[in-house]
Amino acid sequence: MDDRVCIRGCKQRGVHFAACDGRGDDGGTCWGCAPRECRDGSLICDRCFGRMRALLADGPDLLARVRSLADPMKATPTDKAPGGRSSSVEPPAPVDADYLDAITALEQLDSWWYVTLSEYSNDHDVITWLGAVVLDVHPEVEGERQAWSVADAMAKWGVERRTKGEPAWSPEDHLDPVRDQAVPIPEWGDPIVGWADAVRIAGSDSTLRRWIKREEIEVAGTFVIAGIRTRMFRRNELLATRERLSEKQMSGLVQNQTESEQRHPGAEDLGSPHGS
Repeated sequence: MDDRVCIRGCKQRGVHFAACDGRGDDGGTCWGCAPRECRDGSLICDRCFGRMRALLADGPDLLARVRSLADPMKATPTDKAPGGRSSSVEPPAPVDADYLDAITALEQLDSWWYVTLSEYSNDHDVITWLGAVVLDVHPEVEGERQAWSVADAMAKWGVERRTKGEPAWSPEDHLDPVRDQAVPIPEWGDPIVGWADAVRIAGSDSTLRRWIKREEIEVAGTFVIAGIRTRMFRRNELLATRERLSEKQMSGLVQNQTESEQRHPGAEDLGSPHGS
């Protein structure tokens, strides 16, 4: 076993020293007395490292939640003895002291929420301090705590609102398959369409490719859908291009017919059975 073991005294469940005679699986009270090895390059084990990193990541949200609970605009006198009568002659505090103590404990970590923990996990002073203010658990004794840590605040309030007795939400109980059926929402302005819709507007795949090659139309963007790169177009621009090119084509046909008639003014009578 590595000589470096977790400085927080963590034990390996089910792993005992050879001299241990109180093993839990043999009727004893020891469920593991062998210490946990340190994480590589760290003074704590993988379990402590993971819990500390997760609590630090949730720290800003947790602090914001506790601050919202301590909002004096919503607070009511809560520092009262059981039965609703205060044992103190002083007026009750506008905010529960637990909120203030927890906020004070969390605010001292403001500069540590976003650090790379592995850069400090081999520093004895830092890890000892972080272990106390992040991981240590201080149970309530007669309604009071000796101190507060991130783990204490997380266990008491969490980062999300909790409602006691509220049943778990089930979509089957709230959604009607007909009334709540998903329907497309029309896009305002100039909607963006994909390749398939653009082909339908252009008339054919080859026509759309010809428009792009001749720069008759611009590609609005390229998106990756289900791993496939798809070119997108503006619908109104496609419609305008189709109309413009159709008018141009019709104009060209009329012009060609006019030029042909000018070159052969009597050509229309050559095939007539009544011609001279």
